[in-house]
Formats: sequence, C-alpha cells, structure tokens
Amino acid sequence: MTVLPSDFAAAMERLWTLKLGNVAGPAFRELWTRMGETFHLAIRQNMKASALSIAPAWQVLAPEMGVGKTQGALLYMAMMAKASRKSSPPLRIGGLFVARTIQQCEDAARTINELAGFEAAITRHSSNVVTLQECRRFPVIVITHAAVTQSWAQSYSGIVDAYGSWEGGRRCLVIIDEALANAVEFHSIDEGSLHRVLGLRVSAEFKAKHQQAFDAVSSMLDFFKAVSSRVEEISPIWSEQDPLSSGQIDELEILFRQLVSDLKSVSSYDPIWNDPDSKNAELQHVWETLSAIIQLYRHWALFSIQGAHKALTTGKEKVPRFFAPVVLNATANQDPVLDYRRAKLVSLPKVRSYRNLTIHILRSNGLGKTAMRKAGEARLRHLAQFVSEHTKPGDKWMVVTHLATEALARKHLPEEIALTGHWGSLDGLNDFRDCNKAVLFGLSFRDPAWPVSMYFALRGAQTKEWLRSKEAKAIRHKLEVMSIAAQVIQALGRPRSRKVIDEEGNCLPTDVFVTLPNTSVGRDVESAIGEAFTGAVIRDWAYDLDGLGCQSKQKASPSVAVVTAMKNKSPGRYLISAIAKEVGLTSTETANLKDALRKKRAIVDDLRRLGVSYSVEGSGRGAKSYLVKR
Repeated sequence: MTVLPSDFAAAMERLWTLKLGNVAGPAFRELWTRMGETFHLAIRQNMKASALSIAPAWQVLAPEMGVGKTQGALLYMAMMAKASRKSSPPLRIGGLFVARTIQQCEDAARTINELAGFEAAITRHSSNVVTLQECRRFPVIVITHAAVTQSWAQSYSGIVDAYGSWEGGRRCLVIIDEALANAVEFHSIDEGSLHRVLGLRVSAEFKAKHQQAFDAVSSMLDFFKAVSSRVEEISPIWSEQDPLSSGQIDELEILFRQLVSDLKSVSSYDPIWNDPDSKNAELQHVWETLSAIIQLYRHWALFSIQGAHKALTTGKEKVPRFFAPVVLNATANQDPVLDYRRAKLVSLPKVRSYRNLTIHILRSNGLGKTAMRKAGEARLRHLAQFVSEHTKPGDKWMVVTHLATEALARKHLPEEIALTGHWGSLDGLNDFRDCNKAVLFGLSFRDPAWPVSMYFALRGAQTKEWLRSKEAKAIRHKLEVMSIAAQVIQALGRPRSRKVIDEEGNCLPTDVFVTLPNTSVGRDVESAIGEAFTGAVIRDWAYDLDGLGCQSKQKASPSVAVVTAMKNKSPGRYLISAIAKEVGLTSTETANLKDALRKKRAIVDDLRRLGVSYSVEGSGRGAKSYLVKR
C-alpha cells in the first residue's frame, strides 16, 4: 500500500510548521506533492520490475536547500511503513534509505521510527553487528554510501539479494541522500610508494618466499621511471592494449594477497611490526600500493605531474545497480556521476528567496591547501581579527577551512562566537543553522589530473590526441567548475540562510564571505552560485588575504587547537611534538600542553571523548610523548 502524494504533502506541512517551527506557503505544498509523486512513481516502477526489465533513468530531486528534502524522505518512509501494516505479507512495501555517514544513518532511523510510531527502521553499518537476517524483520533499512559502493554491491543481484526484500514483502523504494560518496574509486602509485614496499623491513627468508611479488613491484618501478623520464605532461600510458593478460593479472593478485597475509604474522624482526598502530599503518600502505598496481593493469593508466610529484593513476566507477532509485541532491547539476548515469532531474518549483543573503566574494590566488598551509598561521590570525571586528552582539560565525588548517583556525578564533568545519565534511550538516555569518576560507582544489581521471573512469580511456583537443579542454574546465561549485554551494546552504521565515521562502539576514580563484573557473563558479541562490546579493569583499603587518588582538587557544587536530585524525599514534608543530604551538605552549596532559586537566576529558589517550615512552631526555587515537 503506497502513500498518496496529497496525503504526504499535508503531513509534511504539519511536520514542517508544527514540529520543526518553519513557515510554508502554496509553493512548498506543490514542491512536497512533486516529491510524493516521485516516490510513488519509483515504487510503481519497482513493483513492475522483473529480471528482464530495463532499468529506468534514476530520478533526482534537487530542490533548493532548506526545504526539508531529507526530512520529507524520512517522513515518506515512515508513512509508507505505517500504511503497509494494513496489508498482508508478501504485499507489504518496504524501503532502503542510503545516507552518507554512520551518524546520519542512526539519525535517519531514529527519525523514521519516531514518525512511524513503531520500530519501522534499523541501521546496518560497520559500527554495529546487525545481520542481514535481522534486517528482514524491518520494512526500512538504513545503510551508508560506502555500503553500496563496495564491490559486492555493484551488481543488481548483489543489492537485491541483500536488501531487496524483507519478511513482509519487497523494498520497493530506494532513496539516496546527497551526492553518492566514493562513486568513483581511484588508485594511484608514485616512486616513493613503490620504494617503500620494496624496502619493507622483513627477513631475507620472507623476501625469498615472495620473490615473484617483489619482482613485480620492481618491474612496475622500472616502468614508472622510464615513463617519468620521457613524459612531461598528463598523458594516458596504456588504454587500448593491456600490458598483461587477464589471467596474468589474476595470478599477480593472488601473489600480492599472499604477501599481505603473511605480513600480518611478521613480528620481532623490527620494532615497526611489534607496535599495533605502526603495523596496521604499514599493512594498509602496502595493500593500497599493491592493489593500485593490480587496478592499473586491469584498467587504464594516466601519468600525471603536479610540481615535482609524478604519479600513475587509474579508476573505475562504483555506482550501485539500483532499479529506479530516487536521489536527493541539492547540487545535482554539479554531479558528474549523475550526468554519467543520465539521471532525470525532476521538475520542481522554486520556493526560496535569498534576498536576505549577502555573499561577499574575494577573488584571489593562493587559495589551495598548500598555500593555505604555508601561510596558515598568519592568515588565520588575521582572519580571527576580521571576525572579531565584524562581530555584533548575538552574532554566530561558521568558518570553513581546509582539513589541514582547521585546528589553526580553532586556535585563533574566539570559541564563544565561532564554529569551524572543513571542506569535504559539510554535505547535509545542520550544525551551523544558527550562524548568521560565515567565512569560506580557501578552496579544496582537485589534483590537475582529476578531471581527466574522472572522465576516463566514467566514459573510458581516451587517446593522447583527444587530451589535446578543444573537447577535452572544455570537459576538464567543466568538471573543475562542477567540483568547486558543488562544495561552495553546499557550504553556502549550511548557515542561517537555510532556515525559512515566511511563505515567500526568505531567510533571516545572513552574510557569507567567500574566497574564489581569480580565473575563468572562479567566474563560472560565481555564476553557479547566483543560479543556486535566487535573489542573493553578491558584493565584492575588500579584504587582504595575508593581512601584512596586522597583529591580532585575539588570545590563542592551544588546547582547543590540539583537540580539533585530533578530532580530524585517523586512528593511530601521533607524537605530541608533531601535533604541536602542525597547530603552530610555541615551545612554551607545547610544554604547557604536556603539563596539562600529565595533570589530567580539562583537555584530557575532551580528548577522551574522541577516543584519544596520552602516553609516554621512555624516561628522561629520551622520553617521547604521544596522543593515541583508537
């Protein structure tokens, strides 16, 4: 039993206004009705599907931000599950909801259950022990993006066998929330990664046992050096003829897997194999390098140069073979994967007005990670001064930086008025919805070879001649613009601009300060911003990026910077001296940090909540202090 679009729109208006405290008008009701119609159509298409059916185009809902697309999808799932209880098995309809992160999965299932009034949904991910058999008891299953881009999920049968049915019937509605993460998988090697594998600290007996595997890595290194000596630009190395047969590649993969398996039992030969964190890091690097070699042979190889760094890269699309899914993505126009899938953009009414949003744009160079890292201490100290000088009572700031400089931002920004985030972690977040001011400081640029690698992964490898063509130049430009525009538009939709205050879809006054490259790419991104935020006021931002000669009056917060740095780290063991250098601590600040850790002050509790502990190895002048994240 499905949900009528009109019933869904009415229920959504009640949720939107009465529970969430927003405002809605006729245009919003029309939008939600279209959403209900889209979900209803997807269910009908799945109910009619058979093994011989040709999959229809994916449907994409790309409304403006702040109109309840995710809440609406969860409400529909809840209403569908509730309505299905009136039917008898096997006619009860269920659904699959795909969220980006584990936390978003948990939040989604909790919301569905609250709205349904019973346990209609359950999550399944790497942090719980829910089995597929347990999932069969629930009409709605919520999983992560990563779950559907794994190799087993690439076939339609893999997805259907795992999640396509439950004990009441079929799961006929599949909703993917936000742009599908890791829909294209890239593998890369460089000279350093190959040398690291060949230089593994293992016994002579171990190397002799795996001589064939090491010889294969050595051959790849020789090939890499030969290519590096003769190629001076981005270029496909092999695309029309594979250097190894399929059978040879399979044999090589068996050799590599055996090498890694035996590495897991290596111990006592070198200290690196006796420390669990160091051992896991080494095993991961070895497998990533060996896996990249296999994938380079299986697919295509693109040679790239970025400064002094040279690499061989390959990739493949990992788009799951869903039948008639619905994608929720406010930046769908900037998603090359949806373009590749020839997804159908559902026509939706414009319901938002952004006339109260002012976007101040600084057009500059030196916005990438390397430049921002190099000048990070001075730039972020200057930015903290700007934030303080432009703060009025009641103001709250969102500040977005690179991952590598977020801890520095946290160190200098006034903690009571500023929240920080970093590029790559903003999609779908509501953490900044009360911020009336924001700064998007720097941009997360892709590797120059990324547009070519993305195109090859989605469309197939091309020739050297094609790379020099006008078509290739236009495609590379388009993909670069799409990549930057998607992240900037997502970030612009995170602060108070997302909250609707009247039937016209206006937001409360919000100011966002944005840095864009002073290039044709930057100008095209600016155009995309204007299209996404109808009516927004766009002004120049008169700001000196480096603030030469400026002295900040803000008091730095070293402890907060260290906690932020560790929040963004992967599990592992980190020297405190390295963390201190990363966040720009002086020798006195570093000594104070160690003293606070020894005396179990507040920072210890803050770190413990992140799964981080403090440890010291050795004694006296030779002692080393670590922060260990589990």
